[in-house]
Amino acid sequence: MASSARAAAYQPPPAAAAASRDPGPERVIRAIVFDLDNTLTDFMRMKEAAIQAAIDGMIDAGFQKSREELRRRVQAIYDVRGLEFQRVFDELLELEFGEVDPKILASGVVAALPGLAATVHARAPAPVRRGGHVRRHR
Repeated sequence: MASSARAAAYQPPPAAAAASRDPGPERVIRAIVFDLDNTLTDFMRMKEAAIQAAIDGMIDAGFQKSREELRRRVQAIYDVRGLEFQRVFDELLELEFGEVDPKILASGVVAALPGLAATVHARAPAPVRRGGHVRRHR
């Protein structure tokens, strides 16, 4: 009996009560956009900007090679492993030093991130055809 009295007196915290309320009308998904074959973004331009920024970051962290030499070595790895090879900088460091130097690798990754974001934001969205007319994203 005592436990049922406690259960009847239970009041959920205000946040929990608000979360359990009806959220109102459902949100409707109006569109799903996929980027296929460089239609919305220029993948190669983004990849090149990221590679160059990563190389600059690795040089700043102590990699003792020229920018051009490192770019040639990265390309040689891509030529063998394929353009989508995800561990290109790990392999570059392993070939050069016999192991991955975490400081140099991290410096390259951190340096590449702003370059990627800038490249993505610099590209204007493609127009969307809607109802017989072209509408630009706002």
